[in-house]
Amino acid sequence: MANYRFYRLDKDDHVTEPPHIFEGPDDDAAVEQAVQLLNEQVIEVWDHSRLVSRLEPDKGLDPTFVSPAAIWMNGVLSSGNVCDPQNK
Repeated sequence: MANYRFYRLDKDDHVTEPPHIFEGPDDDAAVEQAVQLLNEQVIEVWDHSRLVSRLEPDKGLDPTFVSPAAIWMNGVLSSGNVCDPQNK
């Protein structure tokens, strides 16, 4: 199990409160948990000094920082944000 930290950021990318701590088996589980906490603020998911994912309320996941499995989680990305391999 790894310890992940979820940081809420304001519009200037400053941390707004102490991190939410999540102990989970992998990055995908941490991102899934962080999605549940997503509201009007950006959330960054960190594993020690490694940025795992950046979640934005309007955009969902930033695919630059997240594993391919997490990108396809139901309800996180709108259909316009990513090419669906099932819809060729």
